[in-house]
Amino acid sequence: MLFDALPTNKERKMKKSLKKYIVFVPIIILIINIVTINSKPIPEKTLFRIIQQGLEAWHYSGKKIDDYFSETGLKEYVSYLDYNKRYFLQSDITEFNKYEDSIDDELKEGNPTLMNLASKRINFRISNVLKLIDEFLAVPFDFAIDEAIDFSPDNRDFLKNESEQREYWRKILKYNVLNKYIKLTKAKKIEPLPIKKEFEVKARAEIKKNFTLRLKRNIKTNKKDAVSLFINSIVQVFDPHTTYFPPKQMEDFDIEMTGKLEGIGALLGEKDGYVSIVRIIPGGPSWKQNQLKAGDKILKVAQGYGESIDIVGMRTIDAVKHIRGKKGTLVRLTILKPEGSTVVIPIIRDVVVIEETFAKSTIIIDKGSGKKFGYIYLPGFYNDFRDEKGRKSSEDVKKEVERLKKVNIEGLILDLRGNSGGALNDAITLSGLFIKKGPILQTKNRHTGVRILNDPDSKIHYEKPLIVLLNSLSASASEIVAAALQDYKRAIIVGGSQSFGKGTVQMLIDLDRFVKNRKEGYDSLGAFKVTIQKFYRITGSSNQYTGVIPDIILPDHYDHLKIGERYYHHPLKSDKIQPLNFKKWNYDNIDISKIRELSATRIAHSKGFKIISEYIEKLKKMRGDRTFQLKIEKLLAEQKKTKDDSKDIDKKINYLKDFSLISNLKRHSFKSDKLKKVAEDNEKHWFEQLKKDIQLNESLMILKDMIKLKKEKS
Repeated sequence: MLFDALPTNKERKMKKSLKKYIVFVPIIILIINIVTINSKPIPEKTLFRIIQQGLEAWHYSGKKIDDYFSETGLKEYVSYLDYNKRYFLQSDITEFNKYEDSIDDELKEGNPTLMNLASKRINFRISNVLKLIDEFLAVPFDFAIDEAIDFSPDNRDFLKNESEQREYWRKILKYNVLNKYIKLTKAKKIEPLPIKKEFEVKARAEIKKNFTLRLKRNIKTNKKDAVSLFINSIVQVFDPHTTYFPPKQMEDFDIEMTGKLEGIGALLGEKDGYVSIVRIIPGGPSWKQNQLKAGDKILKVAQGYGESIDIVGMRTIDAVKHIRGKKGTLVRLTILKPEGSTVVIPIIRDVVVIEETFAKSTIIIDKGSGKKFGYIYLPGFYNDFRDEKGRKSSEDVKKEVERLKKVNIEGLILDLRGNSGGALNDAITLSGLFIKKGPILQTKNRHTGVRILNDPDSKIHYEKPLIVLLNSLSASASEIVAAALQDYKRAIIVGGSQSFGKGTVQMLIDLDRFVKNRKEGYDSLGAFKVTIQKFYRITGSSNQYTGVIPDIILPDHYDHLKIGERYYHHPLKSDKIQPLNFKKWNYDNIDISKIRELSATRIAHSKGFKIISEYIEKLKKMRGDRTFQLKIEKLLAEQKKTKDDSKDIDKKINYLKDFSLISNLKRHSFKSDKLKKVAEDNEKHWFEQLKKDIQLNESLMILKDMIKLKKEKS
């Protein structure tokens, strides 16, 4: 996600350096009606009216909320409610279609008739399915019958009637029971045929429990969730990145952007109806206390010494509201231990830092030449805007670069694979680390036209050969950095066929700013993330939709997946504006075609890349085919073939056998030996992953080529 402005409630003061990115907001505020609220909770009418006016006033596209919006929004909403076409009948869709030209009017009037109708109807249909689950799972299925099920919603219409729904759910349940039965027998290393009654009974019981729990939880979806789902489905008509955040999701966004939260320091998940501890975050309050463990199940939560609230069966997203809290406050958890004992664990909440959020680096040594290379992995463009001393991705990368320079590295790899973006100003600053001065990016919006964003300093922090690694999950801020360094010919971009293709900028707006005379303790409206700009490369072209095409393309596991802006329903299209004047670096005058040729030769002779390429082609042919067999012999054969096809790809090959990875922990000081041990274990695991990274290995070879050709040139 990429942003150029922040929530602006009373607790959040924007840094002066960010004010330049929201120069037109005061103009927009005049367009939006400021409403008076003297009641609690805030009525939906207020929220709908602000969203409607905000979309038309703020969104980059200038689209209108009209009958086209209504017709398209209806399709998106129905898809959100029942994407897999398992619940609604054709008669329901016919009834909903009566509203295809009135959603725009309902939004303006704050009268969500369709939302109320559809929410009740989906719950009614789910209730009927729950009855089918009880009926079908009361007796064994016949796994000898030769039949199949197609799970792809693209290949089917909505169910015609209750009879067709009944038959489809019979197959859904049969497939899940059969799959669970096979897994249970394999776990015990028992042959699945002939059918073992004990495992068949257990499989039916587990599937019944899981489906019943999940569907009942869906029915319990509260009104705020229904409102959020309705708004987020229809605003997609404007573009995929315009999103409404209810208050809880706003809190999660803050964690993503800052890399820290206030709470108990445990990663939570859901298993068998319980909110469970998945992982304890090192250094956090739970880790320090050492009573809460992974695998523990939370039964109840109490604030301080107040009454406990039962959270069994509660969604994790709802349970977190009770567990997370302000630093220094007490929470008491009633825990069910794996061995069956129950214990109450009191925990004082504190600030929890999620280290996985932040940049990290290592030194890689070529065993043959002894040359040292730097490797920096950046998972996201984080920035704690509320804290002057908070972590910033651009500053962290700068520090890693300076540390690597001290050991005299010959070249550097900046890994942005899987980096979905974040703070715009960090992308600009980070790009500037590798050039002396000049423009990095152009932005354009409806209100102020084109703006040029320049390198904020005139110093080059790293001058030697540079590679940037991308894949199809690298988006927005990652694409800004890669595009700028590619256009300056400062770095060689390496990776999959193209990056994600998100070339838009969003502004996050606190919706409570539009409400006055609020009562104490009123329900917050949440926040609205709206696309306000498109960004353009210094060449005038756009990353939007098309993404960044690497200079050297490597076979990539993700290339068979439909990942990227071009696969969304309503993406903004790519276009061009005027190019800027800038001075190219030109890869140290290295012939990029020669580098590409050397890499292509290695790839052609690489067994690892050949396996990946063949695997990608197989998956492309299978794309869209989600038909599964319901006869046990055929499903077993199908699963064996899938396993055989993927076994080569999963081989634990040490692709970095010609390189050594050097620990970077010596430069850190740890508050305890226990924390040091955690860091050492994490680094060891990271190194094991890097050794299996064939793309990293090829990037190192490209780096060696760059250094060699530069010497030959000089």
